[in-house]
Amino acid sequence: MRPDQRFTTLDKAFWAHVRSISQELGYTERKTKEIKVPTLQNLADALSQLSLSSAHLLAKDGRPSDFARNLHGYFAYRAEVLNGLPVRTLARRVDGAFPSVINPVAIWEVKEYYHTTTFGSRVADGVYETLLDGMELED
Repeated sequence: MRPDQRFTTLDKAFWAHVRSISQELGYTERKTKEIKVPTLQNLADALSQLSLSSAHLLAKDGRPSDFARNLHGYFAYRAEVLNGLPVRTLARRVDGAFPSVINPVAIWEVKEYYHTTTFGSRVADGVYETLLDGMELED
């Protein structure tokens, strides 16, 4: 996903909200497999479930605050960009990927060396492959 300039200068608190709310609500609708765009009420409910205040989501006049509008705008942007598109796939097979090999969030590989090489070379292999996977996923 390429960065949108509207969101590149936002602080760590904003990204902590995105991450926490996404983890609490889930990233996708299970039935449709579409990326979720939470409503203001969903945002407040997620924060409440996490025992966090949601007061900052509303301005004094009762309308959504700038922070809440930025959050909703980011979730809408993310859904628009990601829905229906395989964003990340890997050039090589891995032993496991979560949630799937298309758009993985985490990948793993089981290394089985039985008396064929030294410990140092096994670590070097793992580091090298991890760097390659990271660069591929970063693109």
